[in-house]
Amino acid sequence: MLARDRGGPRLAMQVLVYPVTTTDLAVGFDGDYEGFFLYRDELQWHQDNYLPDPSHRTEPLVSPLDHGDLGGLPPALGPEPRKGRNTLHGPGGGALYAEAA
Repeated sequence: MLARDRGGPRLAMQVLVYPVTTTDLAVGFDGDYEGFFLYRDELQWHQDNYLPDPSHRTEPLVSPLDHGDLGGLPPALGPEPRKGRNTLHGPGGGALYAEAA
């Protein structure tokens, strides 16, 4: 998003591995994946320690799915979850990134 908004450099692709695309854990954490390298309480710990001011949690660079404008971003590549669901941190995440590309 920074490269797009600042006019460069032009990026050919994004590689997303365990992307955090929203800090809203009610939306962005799927309980079916608890224990597959991610734990909800760990994600909350990171938010509490790295983003102690809750107002920063919805900033576009921290929570891009809350940003709204994902147009003009390069294609995104990411591993498919073990359970075969194609979600990028919440319902609609993958679709939003696909639309943006």
